[in-house]
Amino acid sequence: MNGQIQSHLFWGASAPLSSLTGAGLLIMASGRIDSALICALSLAWIGALTMFAAGAGRKVFPARGERAALAFTASFTGLLFFFALWLVSPFAAMESAFFIALCPVFFLGSNLYGRVRAYDTAEMVVQAVSEAFVMGVLVLAAALIREPLGSGSLSIPGWGVFRFTGTDPLAVLSASSGVLLLLGYALALYRRFRNRYIREED
Repeated sequence: MNGQIQSHLFWGASAPLSSLTGAGLLIMASGRIDSALICALSLAWIGALTMFAAGAGRKVFPARGERAALAFTASFTGLLFFFALWLVSPFAAMESAFFIALCPVFFLGSNLYGRVRAYDTAEMVVQAVSEAFVMGVLVLAAALIREPLGSGSLSIPGWGVFRFTGTDPLAVLSASSGVLLLLGYALALYRRFRNRYIREED
């Protein structure tokens, strides 16, 4: 039972809000809704392709330089995502370049490969996409709070940015300090529910 708690997508020791490896990514990508969606897609792309490459090439990955090979693979898949986005929208690619570069860092910091290396390739890919989905939902949830309240607007992919107020209701949320406050409240709420969940499981 304790092993299930440790590996749980939301309450486990490596969950995004538990380890906070994605704090910088969350701050950078949650400014606008379209940026949050790009971040979620980038995480899923990098995680799925990297785990597929690692699982399919177990015999090719060097035993001593495994971490370096994994870092190269994650960075390369992130670069592929950037170029794919560039083909669709060069402006969106340039605007998103910095937090796309942080996605491989988040992937490596979560130590996903170390936790799922005993699985078969399909299970590794599913786990990577599942954890990317959790982090993507967190970033999107923060963006849905930050953009309407901080900027008084909504950025809808394919439609542009729509302003529904002439003033910024809570302009502090647009700044990094605002999202840190938001993250602090979210962490307090998360830890409350996490502790309750662990007590119930025990």
